[in-house]
Amino acid sequence: MIECWINKQGSLEVNQQDVAPTVYLDHWALRKISADQTLADRLTAALKSQHGTLALSWLNLSEFRKVTREEQVRNADRLIEAIQPQIFFLEVDFDAVISRENTLLAGGPPAPPHGDVDFLRESITSARNLFMQVVQDRQRAQRFDALTDAIAERINILRSNLATLQRGKDRVSFIKSALLEFQPVITQPLSGLQMQRGTRFLLYEFLRALLIDTKTKLTRNYVTDLFHAVVPVAYCDFVLLDSHWKTKVGQVSTSLNKAGLSIPIARVFSGKANEIHRFLCVLESS
Repeated sequence: MIECWINKQGSLEVNQQDVAPTVYLDHWALRKISADQTLADRLTAALKSQHGTLALSWLNLSEFRKVTREEQVRNADRLIEAIQPQIFFLEVDFDAVISRENTLLAGGPPAPPHGDVDFLRESITSARNLFMQVVQDRQRAQRFDALTDAIAERINILRSNLATLQRGKDRVSFIKSALLEFQPVITQPLSGLQMQRGTRFLLYEFLRALLIDTKTKLTRNYVTDLFHAVVPVAYCDFVLLDSHWKTKVGQVSTSLNKAGLSIPIARVFSGKANEIHRFLCVLESS
């Protein structure tokens, strides 16, 4: 929920709250729902009636620069405008979020670690046609492409090094030390550790699986999906991802239970038959 007011000094103040139930849509889901007026109306009505929130990331907007049909961009803008002010600008950079979580755990100010304040402020100055404007902005997209390429390259190097090891204990030790190279982004989860959110645990498990599963090709799109998955699944109630990442989240949920970790994670729906309809039914009845 976005709130704006004028302070005593006459300046504009802006704040946002993540009010449950919170929904996050991957790129395909945002395109599909916004393009279908019936689906868009159902999502809007459900969030309005439940006083819920649509979490929106700059990555959502950035991916629309690849969309060639202007009408699809305008559909997304219309959906966001219909749901406003029940929007929360979500930070998908898991490095930044985990660093803020560490600050919060150390007694820092009680600011939501997953809030994207810069994106929020930018949106206030251009509240309408957000998607149309971002399609024209190439700088942020180029910086993110460079980041995803660097992550993919580093994981591929670690994969190659892991492949030279034969013994089980050596491989386990290498994986643990390799993932610690992503510090301060990630730390090894401890059995029984109680955390408010599972950001670092999700990231650890996703990266561990990527080191072992060398059949998965680390494309720029795949790493982008990693950003769609980590923070949204850690902080939202409902997340729509593709079927591959739904499976991955299910595996992490199983690992959480085995490790005795009590951490809330989102309920994930994919794009398979009737999944969007099922998601909307659950949201409408929540």
